[in-house]
Amino acid sequence: MKRSKHITLDDLPPKYREQAEEQLKIWTKPEMLKWDIPPLEYVEKTKDYFAKEMEAHPGDIDVKKIAAAAERAVRLATGKDSLQVRKDRKPKGPNKTEQLFNREMLGGLGQYEAIRLRLPGGSFYTPDYCLSVFDPQTQQYETTVYEVKGTYRFCSHWRALTAFREARAAFPFLTFKWYEKQKGGGWLERYKQ
Repeated sequence: MKRSKHITLDDLPPKYREQAEEQLKIWTKPEMLKWDIPPLEYVEKTKDYFAKEMEAHPGDIDVKKIAAAAERAVRLATGKDSLQVRKDRKPKGPNKTEQLFNREMLGGLGQYEAIRLRLPGGSFYTPDYCLSVFDPQTQQYETTVYEVKGTYRFCSHWRALTAFREARAAFPFLTFKWYEKQKGGGWLERYKQ
């Protein structure tokens, strides 16, 4: 017997089936189908519905989560709240290999992940370092981007190489350089233009 990927109302336990049917009554009214985003009055009704459900089922974790989401939707809809950025994440910085490359090869002048390039396929490529040097003869800046890899090849190495080659083809006005750290020390430039 092949299992369906979709859950129907008949698959739900009686308690959750009642909750789903109540929600369908609220969200499938003809006037609701006119809007992509539900108006505030329907968000309020949902919030009230789940407040009653929390009183009826005080120990049910699922009802608490959904009620909290409904409360958050009301705050966002009324402008009393805005989406928060996670504060527990620290900004990512260069790893030790990238720091060593910046010190040894760029004299500490490289800007870490300074640019982000949108590739023709819709994906993005962010080179490790970017360095712009002013040429007084042409009165223009020449920008070089660097990709830095260590001696150990992670599975992401080949994906990065593909993005590097695609970016090199899409942005001919930039100079692309790929450097790999050697086991004995020093740097090897690969995949030259």
